[in-house]
Amino acid sequence: MKRDSVNVDRMSALPDEILIHVLSFLPTKHAVRTSVLSNRWRSLWTFSLNITFPCNGGNATNSLQELQVHNINHCIAQVKPEVSLQKFEIELFLNRDFSLDIQRWISFAVARRVCELDLLCFGSQAVKLPHCLFSCKSLSKLILCYSDFYPPLDFHGFSNLKELILIMVNITDQAMDNLLTACPILEDLTLKACPNLKNLNTTSSNLYLKNLFVFDCYSLKKLVVDSPNIRVFKYEGQLIQLSLMNVPLLIEANLQFGEIRMVGSDVKALVTKIAQVQLLTVSSWFAEFIFAEYYLNRTPHTIFKNLKTFHWCGNLDFKKMVLAIATFLGDCPMLEQFHMNLEANDFSSTIMIPHSELGFCGNEHLLQLNFSLRSLKTIKMVGFSETEKQMDLVKFLLDKSVVLELFLLQPQKNKDQKSQLLLQEHLSHVPKKSSCAKIHLLIPPPDDVRDQYIGHVLFGKEDFGDGQIGDEE
Repeated sequence: MKRDSVNVDRMSALPDEILIHVLSFLPTKHAVRTSVLSNRWRSLWTFSLNITFPCNGGNATNSLQELQVHNINHCIAQVKPEVSLQKFEIELFLNRDFSLDIQRWISFAVARRVCELDLLCFGSQAVKLPHCLFSCKSLSKLILCYSDFYPPLDFHGFSNLKELILIMVNITDQAMDNLLTACPILEDLTLKACPNLKNLNTTSSNLYLKNLFVFDCYSLKKLVVDSPNIRVFKYEGQLIQLSLMNVPLLIEANLQFGEIRMVGSDVKALVTKIAQVQLLTVSSWFAEFIFAEYYLNRTPHTIFKNLKTFHWCGNLDFKKMVLAIATFLGDCPMLEQFHMNLEANDFSSTIMIPHSELGFCGNEHLLQLNFSLRSLKTIKMVGFSETEKQMDLVKFLLDKSVVLELFLLQPQKNKDQKSQLLLQEHLSHVPKKSSCAKIHLLIPPPDDVRDQYIGHVLFGKEDFGDGQIGDEE
């Protein structure tokens, strides 16, 4: 029997509740466009639980920025007042002061009992937060950028807040202490470039922090982490007085300092506290410490018995650094993944050990290290430039890794086919302890993608680039 072809609008046949739910996953500017489909669709988006305006990029002209702010104001004016927002998100780079508009956006979200308030608005001056924000009890996630965090005297905290991210926010030590104490179920705290913070102490009987990230707070002098539930700790910036006191559940640490001037005992105490982690990200300061402790001071090694993934961010300019990293790997019996990003910004700027101490640190000394890497299965090296020191480390890793499965090498810059063949030929003659080991050359990604993954590495992400696999040895 022949059927007639019939166009059926199955989407419009769905109940309003489902259509509104679907629209909630779209950026608001796209959801608004559905209003032209039919009379039924005209106001559906105004019931959306999520109002989001993703980043406009940093190159928008002044007139375009004004148009974007106008469009946001026009859209939120149409959202139904009875809607309780799950998420309200705006990301804008602004060249002039739109403080009054941003304050209205905050008031709008608070009036609709928002759960997640994400305001990444970079303007010409800091925004004074409206008092209504400090009485919002529905908040579970709060992201603020370039604003003044000065709560009123009757501020009693955010009782339901679980995640807090402050970027370039002016907040005093006392305000931060009060905030942490008044957020009884806070689990995730990120502070980036907050200029007024000088002392940060997470010690509080009401604090249940699981993740603490502190980046580029250059006025910070002292940080005390005393949080029994903390699992992930990341610090990047200038060297400070850093104490990890009560962190029995810590499984991931990212520590990258701007300079090395720590007293040996302070560094030793810090390294001892992070020896329990399963994932560790460090920069040159760590190699300086390892070399000083193991080869100059001859102190007993600190065994990282639980470490499974080790990330190194920075260059390998000195033989002592290669030797220190190689030695450290021998103190990690469970290590399965070793990732190196030699292109990442190296925060360390001060060299602790005089170069005159390095006369014996040659390749022959590397290969004479008397241990095997019995668990290491995957190695990735981003920014490989075939220097003598890098090749020494490659030879060491292939010689000591008895169960190695995959070694990924991504060159520092694009190579022509002839250069790739020469490198492949050279690597094919390097002795390998593991018969299963395969060496892959990765094709470096375009510059814009490269910038993204370098940025990701700096913030402790596990993915070290997304280069494509090229030739295989």
